[in-house]
Amino acid sequence: MHISNRRIALPLVAFLLVSTSLPVLAAGYTQKAGSWWGDPAVPAPNHVEMTIEGVQPDATVNGTISFTLTCKLPQPSTLKLDTIVIQVDGNNVQAYYGSNARAILGLPRTFNVDTTKFSDGWHELRARCYGMETTAGPELGKQTQVTNGHQLYFKNGNAFIDNRSVTPGIVDAHSWYDTDAATGDAIDYVYVQIVNVHPLIQAPLKGVVPFTGLVTNAGPTTIAHWALKVDDVVISEFHDAQQLRTVDFDTRMLSNGPHTLQFHGHGLAKSGKQLAGQVEIPIVVQNDPQPSPPDAGTPPAPSPDGGVSVTPPPAPPTNPPVQTSSLSGSTGCSSRGTDALGALGTLVAAVAFTARNRQRRTPRS
Repeated sequence: MHISNRRIALPLVAFLLVSTSLPVLAAGYTQKAGSWWGDPAVPAPNHVEMTIEGVQPDATVNGTISFTLTCKLPQPSTLKLDTIVIQVDGNNVQAYYGSNARAILGLPRTFNVDTTKFSDGWHELRARCYGMETTAGPELGKQTQVTNGHQLYFKNGNAFIDNRSVTPGIVDAHSWYDTDAATGDAIDYVYVQIVNVHPLIQAPLKGVVPFTGLVTNAGPTTIAHWALKVDDVVISEFHDAQQLRTVDFDTRMLSNGPHTLQFHGHGLAKSGKQLAGQVEIPIVVQNDPQPSPPDAGTPPAPSPDGGVSVTPPPAPPTNPPVQTSSLSGSTGCSSRGTDALGALGTLVAAVAFTARNRQRRTPRS
């Protein structure tokens, strides 16, 4: 697919054979992309997932690069795997079809690409999995596809060709669906992009960190869902909202250690069905130890004026409030929430606590 200057460049992920000018991720960095089609409230069992291991965003590579790809159809599934292809700039360099593709379904497979056969400069490398519907009915034989796309800078001493507009820091999933049987519309693509991947993956996270995500499409769908999740639990989500958003991600809600960050979005077709996509990356949380709360029987410490010291409520976040939901998993489309109720509860508790403390004050002598 042609990269247009009209939207942020497609994903920028590369491999561990990198120049020393970029920070090196730990071996085994994993990115997963997923795609599915159907009723938003009751997702059909037609998910296609692809995992690529040994990658690094925005790297310079040379010689032969290697990566591990695993294509899965999470069970139960009504799909059968039809195709696995590796492409550079939209041209197939390796392909498995039919029974040959199904023979490696669910199995990690190492692929090699010789970058010396291409000009120096930015290139788009894609790994794609195609699933074909097997359920009898109007959607029989239609394909759901997922693409794990990577932007690489090839540097082998070949002629340099500057033919791509590149925005660093993007990783994503491309979801593609066939023709909508209900309307005859060619659904085409939905793109789900994490726009600021570097600060999320290159060091342990602590406190409140910004997360920026973009959901776009190419086809007749309308973008209808934007959701940030961690370990399959929704942290922030928006329905029928703008496609590019930055939210404050409070890592103090999580335990220290490794987690999976997931960014989800979908486009809604005229028939009411969705084409959904999701990109997943690993993160590590390492917050400082929090002080233990005072014992319930210990009175508050006196303030210099003889009263009682009261901790003020926390300052509001710099970004606007975001909708939240406790809904987990990949459905996440029928539940909406808001942070306003939680903020009100915090304020009421703070006022009540202040009133009680005033009653305890002793008059000055």
